[in-house]
Amino acid sequence: MREIVIRLFLFFLFLQILLVNVSYAQRQTIIHNIVFSQSLPVYSEDFLLDNISSKKNNIFNAENLENDLDKLRSLFVANCYYFSVVSIDSLQFFEDSSFVNIFIRIEPHHKSLIRKIIISGNSIFTTDNILKNFSTTAGSCLQKKSLETDINNLVTRYEESGYPLVSIEVTDISVADDENAIEVTLEIEEGLQIRIDKIQIEGNTETESDVIIRETRIQQGEIYSQSKIQKIPQRLNRMQLFSSISEPQLFLLQDSNSVADTILSSIKKASRKAGLPASSGLLIKVTEANTNSFDGVVGYLPGSVSEKGYFTGLVDVTMRNLFGTARKLNVKWLKDERNSQEIGIRYAEPWFLNYPVNLAGTFFQRQQDTIYVRRFIELKSELMISDLFSVGVLFNQENIIPSSETATRYVNSSGTASIGFDVHYDSRDNIYNPTSGINYKSDYRYGRKKFYTLNSVQNVQRIGIDVEWFQETFMRQVVVVGLHGKELRAGTVEVSDLFRFGGANTLRGYRENQFLGSRIVWSNLEYRFIAGSKSFFSGFFDAGYYSRNNSDLNIITESVKYGYGVGMRVETALGIIGVSLALGKGDTFNQAKIHFGLINEF
Repeated sequence: MREIVIRLFLFFLFLQILLVNVSYAQRQTIIHNIVFSQSLPVYSEDFLLDNISSKKNNIFNAENLENDLDKLRSLFVANCYYFSVVSIDSLQFFEDSSFVNIFIRIEPHHKSLIRKIIISGNSIFTTDNILKNFSTTAGSCLQKKSLETDINNLVTRYEESGYPLVSIEVTDISVADDENAIEVTLEIEEGLQIRIDKIQIEGNTETESDVIIRETRIQQGEIYSQSKIQKIPQRLNRMQLFSSISEPQLFLLQDSNSVADTILSSIKKASRKAGLPASSGLLIKVTEANTNSFDGVVGYLPGSVSEKGYFTGLVDVTMRNLFGTARKLNVKWLKDERNSQEIGIRYAEPWFLNYPVNLAGTFFQRQQDTIYVRRFIELKSELMISDLFSVGVLFNQENIIPSSETATRYVNSSGTASIGFDVHYDSRDNIYNPTSGINYKSDYRYGRKKFYTLNSVQNVQRIGIDVEWFQETFMRQVVVVGLHGKELRAGTVEVSDLFRFGGANTLRGYRENQFLGSRIVWSNLEYRFIAGSKSFFSGFFDAGYYSRNNSDLNIITESVKYGYGVGMRVETALGIIGVSLALGKGDTFNQAKIHFGLINEF
């Protein structure tokens, strides 16, 4: 019996507490009205109400109201009313505290504008020159963000003039007695001007230090420039020799030319020498990557009733750092059809005689079925005008050799000597996995083609353009848009002259070199999910167009193709391997193509 009574007592006690809480929740105070009292009308009442979270018919919250007062003060400060007073005038609660009227008092006082900006400690730039580049000026409002931007821009100017140790501080903001004018005082400590007399490389085991230093494009004795220093990692990354590159560190050179252990702080303590720049150096730490790669692929295509099966294969050997000098050699052999194969050799010599000139030579030969052999030799000289821009001059000789007398019905024995140029602009932030920038290439070749069997000559022109645009959309997600085109202009166009495209590097979803045309255009739209420094997963859509003119039949053949699918690129010990699964126009899933590729850019 006692246990029952205790349980009933606890039940009614719990019920009472619940009813009290419900009653309390029902009696929460509601905002009945918000009234502003402005001694000087600056903003409309509607504007003020729009900029606070407390609203009519909302539940009253004292903490939210305090935050709203801070927001209102910020509004007036942004309009130069630095001494405005925003406070609660009164809170009028109804008798049962169910509603409250909020009365807010606002006293903006007067606008206070900048009367004068005082600068001290400057000798490199005059005060007038500094203020001329400021957006914060006399007669304007004092805005924190605007002044910070002006100071940061001034720091950049000093750094570009060789003063990386400069410091600029706001030491005083004073107000006149009438509170209508403000004086801002900036103190500049310029520090020493820095001269780069040495570049020290650490971490390189194969690549010669002089080769790395040469690529920085920093000359001995050059005055420090922050923008040039910031570009060094990107410049070295383009060599494709390193897995990581540290930010360059500035260090002091002692009189004995030894390297000081402590860097920037030591320079501040160095003695000035009659206005001469302080002698210093840069320390760059690198980690070398695997610069040699070998790729070998063997495939087998089963035969039919009338034909035997046959093997296909690819051997690709690349050396990007011969003898530690950044010289490059690539040898490639490909057998893609029963009676077709090709071989290519390319060598590149960087910085010929220590000038910003790259030399390259290419040999290429393709046996096309049993019809002809195409042999191609090219020499190229490239002038590196800047980090991003280069111009090249090309000389090449191409010969077409029919494989038999029967083949002369399809191609003529001929030789074409050409001269041309190309232009390359590359602003990608990373060669392997860019998230921003443009990679643009265009080339033009003019040649004279001599038909040995016909004893005739014709002019030949070849034009090409390749553009890729990279833009990061969200963190570690990049959209890539590519547009490519090639055109051949000649009186008589033979099958050996036509461009080949289709496959892993052009139009995915089709066989390698499946299409031929005297005019080809293709585009690539790709959305990438970055998985590592050189790896990503992607979805893509490719579209292509080709046309060719059959002069014998006076017929123009043209077609539009498209492909789509998913792909990935991963870094391996052999190099960067690309794999994609793609479907072409009208393909079913069991007709999907799997493309493999080894990425080895010269």
